[in-house]
Amino acid sequence: MALVARTEAGGMPDYFKYSVLVARQFDYLGNDGIDNNLTVTSRPEKTSMGVIAMQIRVVAESFGKNPNNLSHVEIIYISSCLQKDHLNLAKVTQHLYDLIKYDYPNLDTLYLTDEQLIV
Repeated sequence: MALVARTEAGGMPDYFKYSVLVARQFDYLGNDGIDNNLTVTSRPEKTSMGVIAMQIRVVAESFGKNPNNLSHVEIIYISSCLQKDHLNLAKVTQHLYDLIKYDYPNLDTLYLTDEQLIV
């Protein structure tokens, strides 16, 4: 986890990420027909937030919510939570664990080989 944090930290400044999120939310204010056919940007829930960049949709899915049905308030709330290091690290750790379990369902995650760590 520490290596992932070290590798991912740094990137785009958070104030710029928030501006991207606001622009995407503005672009998707119309009805679904317009949003799916005439928008320029990616969907707001595909915006990555936090020091260790994580998409809002991934966090929503981890809470059992459909990312396409998030309200603007929920998107802002999740993005604010991802700005807090303790939640950001917890969600990234959970996501990495889920990815390992997806690739190796019967694996004891305490004993990963070098190959499993790389994947």
